[in-house]
Amino acid sequence: MNLLLKSLLTSPIFEPLWPTLHRFVDNNHLPSIAEMNNLLSIENIRFVPQGPKSTDFEQGYEPQIYLRGEIQTREQNWHDFFNALVWHQFPNTKKIINQIHFDSQKKRYPQKNRLPAENMLTLFDENGAIVISKTPHLLELIQQHRWHELFWQRRDEVAEQLQVIIIGHGLYEKAVTPYIGLTAQTLLFLDNDATDADRLIMQYLDSRGTNLDTSVLHPLPLLGLPGWWPENENEQFYSNKSYFRD
Repeated sequence: MNLLLKSLLTSPIFEPLWPTLHRFVDNNHLPSIAEMNNLLSIENIRFVPQGPKSTDFEQGYEPQIYLRGEIQTREQNWHDFFNALVWHQFPNTKKIINQIHFDSQKKRYPQKNRLPAENMLTLFDENGAIVISKTPHLLELIQQHRWHELFWQRRDEVAEQLQVIIIGHGLYEKAVTPYIGLTAQTLLFLDNDATDADRLIMQYLDSRGTNLDTSVLHPLPLLGLPGWWPENENEQFYSNKSYFRD
């Protein structure tokens, strides 16, 4: 277990979580809920065991977080472990996601059909990332799916002017064993000095609230990023059209 966690501390995919991952690197097992609560101090938030499903609105996953600050968590579970790490590293982002989920669910209750904002937030929360660029042209290449130009022809620019920060805890779980096809659903930002990604995301989501939908997300094949996958040192790697889709 600790060898695997140590390997994550050398992967650029996991760089946003490095400060928090360091706290668990000596563990020989995934932390218990008690250990998470001891090592991850998050204001007004604590991790609790996952309970049985309930038809009571206030006992739902998102309402329980919003109303009581309790995150239902499964023991010895990679998915929930990464969720806890993201909560610690990006608390403002996770709290606004929870607030909009709560507002949306309360608005439609007792109807079960999810609103567009819920679909977008679930996709982002599970498989999301943000892209921060110092130049608009690199963001345009992502929007237009011009992957060869972005990742190969403008390789140096990407390394110097583009920052990708993974938010989705499901995406982190997948990245433990990376595979061709690993793709993030991203929000794009033009910012020359984005020193606080957590607040940047929070402000964006808060400004749109329940008006969000999945059209604001853009796919990004993560293993194309320079330095994120050994095979992308070869130009031929980008000819895989099943991964780098137009």
